Amino acid sequence: MLKHGETVLNGEIKDIYKDFIREYLTINGIKNIDFFKKYNGVSDIQQMKNGNIKMKLVNEQVGKVIFRDIVKEYGYIPLFNQSYPSLEEIFKRKAID
Repeated sequence: MLKHGETVLNGEIKDIYKDFIREYLTINGIKNIDFFKKYNGVSDIQQMKNGNIKMKLVNEQVGKVIFRDIVKEYGYIPLFNQSYPSLEEIFKRKAID
C-alpha cells in the first residue's frame, strides 16, 4: 500500500499483523456486561443481539487477565476470541496515518 508515493504497508499478512495487537475480544456465555467494566484497558463494550459481548482492549495482556478471571468465576464459556483488527481496518488506519 502506498501513501504519497511512500510504501506504508507491504508484505505477507502475518508480517502485517506484527505491527498490531489482538485488540478485539468477543465472548459468549456471560450475560452480565458489567463484569467487564472493572478492567482498566477495556473500552467500547457492546452486547450483541446474538448474545456475544464485544470489546476493545488497550493491550493483549488485558485479555489474559479477563480470561483468567472468567475461568475462576464461571469455569466455562463457549466462546472467547481475542483477535487482530481486520485487514480492511488496518488499511484504513494506514491510509489515515
